Amino acid sequence: MAGSLNGIEGEHINKTTMSVPEMRRMLGLGKTDSYWLVHQGFFETILVNGKMRVVIESFEYWYARQFKHRKITGEEPGSKLREETYSAREIADMLGISKQQANVLVRQAKLPFTKVHCQFQIPKDAFEQWYSSQSHYVRTQEKAAALGGNYLSLPQMGRKLGRDRRIARSIVRSKLGQQLLKTVRIGGNCYVEAGSFQRWLDSQTKYRLTPVRTRTVQLRKPKNPAYYTVEEVCRFYGLRHAELYEKLARGDIPALRIGTKWRIKRKEFDELLTGRSEG
Repeated sequence: MAGSLNGIEGEHINKTTMSVPEMRRMLGLGKTDSYWLVHQGFFETILVNGKMRVVIESFEYWYARQFKHRKITGEEPGSKLREETYSAREIADMLGISKQQANVLVRQAKLPFTKVHCQFQIPKDAFEQWYSSQSHYVRTQEKAAALGGNYLSLPQMGRKLGRDRRIARSIVRSKLGQQLLKTVRIGGNCYVEAGSFQRWLDSQTKYRLTPVRTRTVQLRKPKNPAYYTVEEVCRFYGLRHAELYEKLARGDIPALRIGTKWRIKRKEFDELLTGRSEG
């Protein structure tokens, strides 16, 4: 834009645009990084008296659709992405699977997605439409509500007997198992009703419960002194992500949900962990 802008027109430009240094200070960036953003064309810019200015409306549109850059003060980035899409991590948390499995699922189900900072973002309406059209995957909250805490997964049943899930599966398929074990299938997985498991156990002599071994748990220190993250609990104490998310959804573990993330209360969880190890 050539020439000098004064009066009403100049005031309008100042209210609807900002200088690159203003944008740089807003995001806490260096000069090189701020001009890199400008030259990538992420938002609209205009020339005023030979100086580049950023159109604020265009900047805010970009800011609400990315996660990498954050204002020093003000709202969190990515508000529109959170409103309109799920990340692969969110889908993994919902379905009790790993992030890698969620990425594979997105491709196999041919779900539409965009890549934001090398991460899949899947439109919520497309995901919900796919979810309602299949029965193999079940949200952890729905699974927990359906089971009500009175069912054993095959890995859990196997551990009670000191065996693996293959032995548990063969027991379920056996003649006696089919007669006595009450099972349900949720999301492609088999669960055994706890009461029927006890009746089956009492009716045969081949398998017995494995005695609970007492052990001392080495408590670990999370980065946040008050809370564990899901990753920290799985890494510190050897839990599988899917198992932990099911326990969180059932309320078995004291935790808070902040947005899409779980924060596990350290003091209560440590007490739960040490109490179980001693019992």
